[in-house]
Amino acid sequence: MSKYLLPAILVALPAFAFAFGIVAPDNADPSDTISAKLTKSTQDPYIDSILWFLDDKPLKQDAETVTFNIKDAETATIKAVITDLQGKQYVLEKKINIAKLNIIWEAQTYTPFFYEGAPLPSYGSQINAQAVYNTDNPEKYVYKWELDGKVLQSVSGLGKYKARIQLGYLKNSSLLSVKVLDPETAKILSQKSVFIKYYKPKLYVYAKDELLGWRFNKHITDSFDLSYPKEMIVIPYFMNIANLFDKRVVWNWVVDQIPLPKEKISSPYVRLKFDNLNKESANLKIETKIKDNVFQNTELNLTLTNNRKKRALPDNKDTTDSGFGI
Repeated sequence: MSKYLLPAILVALPAFAFAFGIVAPDNADPSDTISAKLTKSTQDPYIDSILWFLDDKPLKQDAETVTFNIKDAETATIKAVITDLQGKQYVLEKKINIAKLNIIWEAQTYTPFFYEGAPLPSYGSQINAQAVYNTDNPEKYVYKWELDGKVLQSVSGLGKYKARIQLGYLKNSSLLSVKVLDPETAKILSQKSVFIKYYKPKLYVYAKDELLGWRFNKHITDSFDLSYPKEMIVIPYFMNIANLFDKRVVWNWVVDQIPLPKEKISSPYVRLKFDNLNKESANLKIETKIKDNVFQNTELNLTLTNNRKKRALPDNKDTTDSGFGI
């Protein structure tokens, strides 16, 4: 053997590719116990020590397999630091996506353009819900939607992570749940539930100022000066309608228990005035309801005042006259 052969072999050794590796799932659920295993081949050097780290925190020492749980992270990085007998270190990493499940939803109830909050669900209204399952392809899983423990078959199935859901009528809240299932084994991979509180629709009345226009920054609360004709609009917050002029909505305006003519009041908009100048105040009741949903109804009571001085006119003997003009 040539004296130059041995050095040639030593130089060639680093060209061999070591087969160290980590076997662990690419995706995992927060409830899973995750296992990671070190793999090696006969070409790998002898191992002196192994240090395992989970997100850079020490996990275990001198073991070829480790198990761990992840609950509050979206990803996890498992790392193995291997030291051979010559003191050389090898660092292996594996990133695991934690398939966390959440439910986001939005009520399909009416709010005006200037409202800055979120629409609230009301009795018998609908919501749009979405299951957010942070995997590479959420459409490949089966989603089972439930409302108060009842499976919603029409919105459940393969890839149905979005759902339009009809809420209940006789409860103050509901429990909305979704389960993610493996399409082949039907195993439940993850599940999530959220409580949805119901709210009663509310009426807010706004008036138009002759100089400033519509005062949408301030709604009328208890009383309102109607000394001069005023334009008013009623907005039904959180009603299950698409717009103010939905034909399913019924508007009733009642002044001192006398309904105003329906042929003149068929919308949330009205212009009112005192016809009887001697009348100092009146009680206004506004009722709103949806024809095909008896649970979608609400009302508002206001006191309308006439701050102009009384004129020297004879007493009005007609007690059935509301004293209002339209």
